[in-house]
Amino acid sequence: PYVIDFETLTSSVNSGNDKMRRSISGRFRRDIYHLNDNLGWSNERGEPNVFEAIRHLIMGGDKNLPGAMYGYAYKLIVEFHGRHLPNGNFYPCNSTWQENEYQPQIDAFGVKLSLFDLIYNGPVPGVSFPSPGDFPAIGYWSPREIADNWPTMRDATGLSEEMQEVRGWLQTAHDAGRGIVAFYH
Repeated sequence: PYVIDFETLTSSVNSGNDKMRRSISGRFRRDIYHLNDNLGWSNERGEPNVFEAIRHLIMGGDKNLPGAMYGYAYKLIVEFHGRHLPNGNFYPCNSTWQENEYQPQIDAFGVKLSLFDLIYNGPVPGVSFPSPGDFPAIGYWSPREIADNWPTMRDATGLSEEMQEVRGWLQTAHDAGRGIVAFYH
């Protein structure tokens, strides 16, 4: 999960800001090369790869690459603008475990947030690209959802370590007036 200003994120996509595109691609160059290599994608300029997906997302235009490339490119844009939140209590684990084990705990406190949404809601409103289909899964909790649920989670007692971590996410996002975007892969 990343705490991020949704307005900054949505205004970055299709902004045409080539300086930002170069900054993102430069900052994460090694990660992108590694990702392209691991997934069997090219690292050549102009070929279908995460570098091109970043270009498409920032510069605008057709989104004709596989959805997974856009999903990983979007993650890097989020990472560029956001701040990673600790998730050691949830990593690694499968999504079924999160839904079956932890969603009931969230529900028991009266918090109206869904871990499913945090994983599978898709990109934030105002950002669109072809669905990754599988990985990475993408989701979010909006600043409004966090503001509405923070008082209940703040006052909850008897929290497991995992729920304490979720409370920390909400507190960080609430205090900054931001939302949370998460990825599952």
